Amino acid sequence: MKKILLVGSLYLFIFLVIYIVAKPRPSNLEIEFVNELETKEPEKFKACVLRKDGNLVLLDLEKKSDENIYLYALKIYDHYRNSLPNTYQTPLKGNFEIKKLEKKGTILEIELEFLYLEENFKLFLTALMWTYQSLGIESVTIKAGRENIHLKKNEIINPEIEAITPENAIEQIIYFHQDEEILPVTFIHQEDSTYFVIKKITENFSGTTFTYETQAGIFIVYLSDPYYQITRATIETLAYNLTTLSLYEDIVIVKNGQLVYNN
Repeated sequence: MKKILLVGSLYLFIFLVIYIVAKPRPSNLEIEFVNELETKEPEKFKACVLRKDGNLVLLDLEKKSDENIYLYALKIYDHYRNSLPNTYQTPLKGNFEIKKLEKKGTILEIELEFLYLEENFKLFLTALMWTYQSLGIESVTIKAGRENIHLKKNEIINPEIEAITPENAIEQIIYFHQDEEILPVTFIHQEDSTYFVIKKITENFSGTTFTYETQAGIFIVYLSDPYYQITRATIETLAYNLTTLSLYEDIVIVKNGQLVYNN
């Protein structure tokens, strides 16, 4: 009798184990089916950094932290300098701590404590202002120790002097698009600004000549490119620079008798 009870108990135990293991249990994970994966575009901005040839260039960078964009833009010159692409570097020869960063409309107020500083401080300030103006900032005030530094939009960058005398000289920025970067150059010259832009964009193409006129409010540039050297990228660079003059709303470019640009 005891043997029957023992065998029966064993069978009952095996049955209970199988039942518990096989019984469906609710999952702790919530599974949701979606048609598309939700992705968030990384925040990008144009940073002004130092190229190997010593020129400052504008380069698209991606913000890689959750920090405020204005704080992150400042940190690329010191704290995040190692995150810059290999062929570029910060123009700052030193280190700083950020004591204050406050945005008031289009004005930034920054307080820095420099722990170490060498030459090229002006180069760093120029680069910083050009980075911030790409983010819509019109002016920056930097307090460093007892010194207050005021920076404004379009600070002189990569200067080239072509004026014979300082009289009637003007400062004009021309943007040269080179692959993935933009090289802004401040020319100091004494020529007509429109003529100077077209001359500078086309002067490296052998045999190229140009004329221009305004008809019914439309500014038209006629290019003669006998060796077909001027590319679409050059045309767009020319159009962009003419736009920055803020003199013309409608721009047309004709190359070798064919319409190549019309905004």
